[in-house]
Amino acid sequence: MPRKTKAQKMAATLKRLRSQASSFQTPTKTDEAPIDAAKKDVPSLEYSLTDVKIKSPVRPAKPNIDTQSVNYDYVAGDLKKIFILTILAISLEVLLNLTMRLQFAKLLLRRFGIEI
Repeated sequence: MPRKTKAQKMAATLKRLRSQASSFQTPTKTDEAPIDAAKKDVPSLEYSLTDVKIKSPVRPAKPNIDTQSVNYDYVAGDLKKIFILTILAISLEVLLNLTMRLQFAKLLLRRFGIEI
């Protein structure tokens, strides 16, 4: 399909706007009469600022947290376990490093009475 030119696009837009404008109907006096009658039946309500009360927003209550009831005894035990395991891991690494050296291995073996 060939492309539309700018003039064709403007003509199509103008045609669409005209069709939309013709579809809208302006209110006539017969249409306005029932509305005015309905307005006359409803009493006018006039408010002043003193009559209007502004309600403050309701905020949810904050939960009461009692800090004395929380028990942190498990933290000390966990820290003790972590400290012991860290000391064991570091000492094992040092021991393995020293045994990898030939001189220390010979020294250990001589200590136990084994000659290489």
